[in-house]
Amino acid sequence: MAASPCITTQFIAIDDTTRRGLVVYEGSNCKSPLMPSMPAFSDTPTDHKFYTNITGLSTKSNPHLNPCPRSVDKHLFMIFGLNLASCPQITTCLGPFGSRLSASMNSESFVLPGGGMSLLEAFFKGASGIYTTDFPDKPLVEFDYTNQSISVDKSFFYAPKSTKVRKLKFNSTVEIVLQNTFLVGIENHPIHIHGFNFYVLAQGFGNYNPTRDEAKFNLVNPQMRNTIAVPVDGWVVIRFRANNPGIWLVHCHIDAHLPWGMTMAFEIENGSTPSSILPPPPADLQSVNCLCSWSLQEFVNQWLISFSGYYLDSQNDEETQSERVKNLTVERLCNRHVITAVNGSYAGPTIRVNEGDTLVVHVLNNSPHNITIHWHGIFQLLSGWADGPAYVTQCAIRPKHSYTYRFTITGQEGTLWWHAHSSVLRATVYGALLIRPR
Repeated sequence: MAASPCITTQFIAIDDTTRRGLVVYEGSNCKSPLMPSMPAFSDTPTDHKFYTNITGLSTKSNPHLNPCPRSVDKHLFMIFGLNLASCPQITTCLGPFGSRLSASMNSESFVLPGGGMSLLEAFFKGASGIYTTDFPDKPLVEFDYTNQSISVDKSFFYAPKSTKVRKLKFNSTVEIVLQNTFLVGIENHPIHIHGFNFYVLAQGFGNYNPTRDEAKFNLVNPQMRNTIAVPVDGWVVIRFRANNPGIWLVHCHIDAHLPWGMTMAFEIENGSTPSSILPPPPADLQSVNCLCSWSLQEFVNQWLISFSGYYLDSQNDEETQSERVKNLTVERLCNRHVITAVNGSYAGPTIRVNEGDTLVVHVLNNSPHNITIHWHGIFQLLSGWADGPAYVTQCAIRPKHSYTYRFTITGQEGTLWWHAHSSVLRATVYGALLIRPR
């Protein structure tokens, strides 16, 4: 087996090492297995062919899967790409035309709230002034999204900053066209939706055309994912059921693109029964001084940080973890670096649970930086307070403070992961989450 990076951006340094793994079967006489021919790093067609050939498991073979919904209550069309933002006064910006880099979805560049509470707390309390619910259903201006000439058209460079979400009715079925663009830069964008898995109905290149492309929909055994890479010069159509009340982030999973603004969120209304209403927040929810203060300098410096501590006690179907976050000095490539790591290890500890378990994780922040933990791919059904994105479902865990994540893992098996969701601490604060069958 061999693996090499797939890179779609230009002028970005990458690790071009080919990773190799050897599986030796008992009784094999092969001494020198053949090295496979590797595609070019920028071979998007081969990358696309691999991903589009994957299909989902049948609902008969997996009791946790539900058939893909056939009817749709809400259609959305989202474009996204890079932008520029004006340089603050008395500041030197190194981006094109003396600007700083930005990003957007549907021509809105998302900024995290600065009103003293998270988006989810504002939703629960019915507080105003934290966010608005007028995120557009489609681009404000329609244009030739995959025409390379728009990358130098200054009329597309700037997008307004806002904190806008899209309100969805509980249990509605939502279909989204995710359309990549050539705005400013060209890149493959992995789009992640918190709190849900979604069905991938179709993928293609160029501008999405419903008359032509709906015939490509796979409604029988579509892929089910929580993150989908939307290819350069391409589009993806996804579908999911909005059956989890709360605030759920949608963003590009490239570290820089979230704080730049390639982000939005869904506000999913409460249902009509007690089992479909967001419960109150935990007692240790930190809402004091919940102010977002990301800056370019913090974004750069955060790459030098780290988290640490770990124990596991399993009883009564409840897995308990303690994670201590603090600075750690590591040596890589003959250089010493101070990073942020969990429990003194990099990568962090692997958490092993059974489907149906309630996982309790105590996070003690002994680092000098704000921190939160996101449980990537976990549904968080009625446990949105444990989802983890800073200033979205909780305020950041401040230095010398703690927070307890508690959630039940229902209807999920396999390998997921957890990672920091504040600034770019995810670079060193992460680990595996293994869910065994019940």
